[in-house]
Amino acid sequence: MRVSVSADDSQDQRLLWQAFRIELLRYVSKRVADESVAEDIVHDVLIKAFSHRDELRDGSRLRAWLYQITRNALVDHYRAHRPLEPLPADLEGPPEADERAEAELALCLRPLMGKLPEKYRAALLSTLESGLSQKQYASQAGLSNSAPSPACSAVAPCCAMRWWSAAGSK
Repeated sequence: MRVSVSADDSQDQRLLWQAFRIELLRYVSKRVADESVAEDIVHDVLIKAFSHRDELRDGSRLRAWLYQITRNALVDHYRAHRPLEPLPADLEGPPEADERAEAELALCLRPLMGKLPEKYRAALLSTLESGLSQKQYASQAGLSNSAPSPACSAVAPCCAMRWWSAAGSK
């Protein structure tokens, strides 16, 4: 069957491209899990094919040409969605750089500690220094479980005991 891919006979062209869209969508849907991803891939294939239709030398090879573009698009899709590999050890940052950054952050946070109300400052320092959870601290201090929460919740997750000891006392 000879297929013309020129811009003549727009109604026939529309029907031709719609028929190929359905066929290619079936093909791609069997190869990707998400139907919307399959739709996107076929959409991109048809746009690419239509925009380069003048490069097709033999109109009778349109189907093979479209399938080749589709296979390439599927390969590209799978390459782009390949699971990320962990960084090689030589590309990871040196641990001492992280410790320096933590010490610098501790110096910045220490003045802010002085601005906390005494009960929150005490709760925060006690939980950081002792490693107690907020619940354990509250139990020892005779407080409700939520009493130390505002200060500890806001600051404790981004702090570690070594920050405070690395920064020295105020």
